[in-house]
Amino acid sequence: MAEPEAYEANALIESKLNECAEALEDKLDADVLAFSGDILHNADLFIREAIE
Repeated sequence: MAEPEAYEANALIESKLNECAEALEDKLDADVLAFSGDILHNADLFIREAIE
């Protein structure tokens, strides 16, 4: 289990990413996708294919 400080840091970062993504969506009038996690088994390729 993650340490409480690590969990709080992750929650803070995720919250800020959501805030920035929403600002980008508004500014660009487009969708924004952020992936938070390990890039394993070519996950980046699956994400790229899904959004293209």
